[in-house]
Amino acid sequence: MNYKKTIYKFLRVHQLKRWHNAVNIKKVEGAHLSQYPILDYIKEYPGCMQKDISDRFAFSKAAVSKTIKKLIDCDLVKRERNHRDCRQFDLFITEKGRLHIEQMKQAFNCCNVMMFKDFSKEEMEVFNSFLDRILENLETDYSRDKTTCLLNDEIKKLESEEETDEKDS
Repeated sequence: MNYKKTIYKFLRVHQLKRWHNAVNIKKVEGAHLSQYPILDYIKEYPGCMQKDISDRFAFSKAAVSKTIKKLIDCDLVKRERNHRDCRQFDLFITEKGRLHIEQMKQAFNCCNVMMFKDFSKEEMEVFNSFLDRILENLETDYSRDKTTCLLNDEIKKLESEEETDEKDS
């Protein structure tokens, strides 16, 4: 069986979804694609720390720090000293940040609606069952408990080993 067409379609869907989201997010004043997962995480886990965000999304600590500074400067996030450890800071979403997240969600939802336009409830259930089967086929006992961050780190490690092996040959 030739999987090439199917894999291409997966990749193309991912690419087009990212493009539509980038276009739609421009309509939200001051919004950037990279802000959403961080803002949403802070909203879901009030009092989290920058390290938590870095670990969850496999973003570098420097990138998270830079983004958090911008979010604070825009009054979307506030930083408070941790009560248990004065060296650490906890992050909280502001009311302005909550509104910003909602506007971003609406922008992203435009693409979701477009993607699944004219799909019946039954077709969505079948489609989801296919995706569940694909995920189940790809998951292993080893990968099942790994976070996105850990898997991305392992991918980078494997790719750098590959490059080292090529240089050595």
